[in-house]
Amino acid sequence: MKQHASKSPVTRARIRQFRTITLLLAFAGVALILLVLEGSIRRVAGDRVNVQYTTRNLFRDSLYAPLTHGWKSGETGSCCGTPVSINSLGTRGPEIDLSLPTEKLLLLGDSVLFGPGIPDSATISGILRDSTQYTIINSAVIGYNTIDYVQVLKFWQRKTHLNHVLLFLCLNDIYRYTTVTRSSGIIDAILARLRSNSKLYMVLKNLVSDRSKYYFLHDLAVFTASDTSFSSAMQDLLKIRDLCASESISLRVIVLPYEYQIRMRQDKSYWQPQRMLADFFVRHQIPFSMPDTTIFKPNESASYYLYADGIHFSRTGQRVLAEYVLDEYRKSQSSAN
Repeated sequence: MKQHASKSPVTRARIRQFRTITLLLAFAGVALILLVLEGSIRRVAGDRVNVQYTTRNLFRDSLYAPLTHGWKSGETGSCCGTPVSINSLGTRGPEIDLSLPTEKLLLLGDSVLFGPGIPDSATISGILRDSTQYTIINSAVIGYNTIDYVQVLKFWQRKTHLNHVLLFLCLNDIYRYTTVTRSSGIIDAILARLRSNSKLYMVLKNLVSDRSKYYFLHDLAVFTASDTSFSSAMQDLLKIRDLCASESISLRVIVLPYEYQIRMRQDKSYWQPQRMLADFFVRHQIPFSMPDTTIFKPNESASYYLYADGIHFSRTGQRVLAEYVLDEYRKSQSSAN
């Protein structure tokens, strides 16, 4: 039988070289396709699809308390692709003159009130600033919860005389974490990089999973009578109530709904958090408001929130909430007169 001669070293080297070139061309081809898709989504979707990243230089650790961070005074950066500026008092937006003889309204909240991906003028805070005579202090910081709200309120009570406090309560404020979430590990780092830079990744992620549903169902689990996180958070709210009462500051809590709740309006079990909170507020005499499907249209629920985001409001959602708050403001003004 005729035997084949083994391949020469030169032949083997050429084969390895061919394979390497083929792999590089394949990689370059895939990269080119991804770049074209990324560019196409950015052209077609524009600001409708946002990345998820806040520049680190904006944060300052241990600002209001050892475990309560805040914003660095005078810093500029970006949040979800939108420019952000922090004034000399450490709040988002233009400078605030505390010496003005106007009533001062402190806004307490987390990233939902802060307004990721939204210009300051289009946020709830910006709209209230332009529509009322109050001096608006937007103390919202990404990552806050009820523990932080107590510390921030104490700080501003020491700094200036407050007339009103509006606390925008997100359902995930019940959790007992206290600092900015930082990624750990290679996988987390890669995903963080994708969330920060790729709109294509955000679109693909939304196609394969309903993140709004996932986050809501995850947070819904906290709202049980036996959950210690819920009871501890309610104690924080009692502290806020008492701090406001000690200086005759009017307080109102605005409970913010999730997109999935509005979308699934017919399932009353999904509104269990609001029922538990309402029961607590009534028993402990804390004024509150609960925006629901009376102001949000269920068949348009996604339009009120950022893309593939069941918590943070879009420009439309910010405007609807601001009008809701302003309507209550006008009613209070009418009753006062």
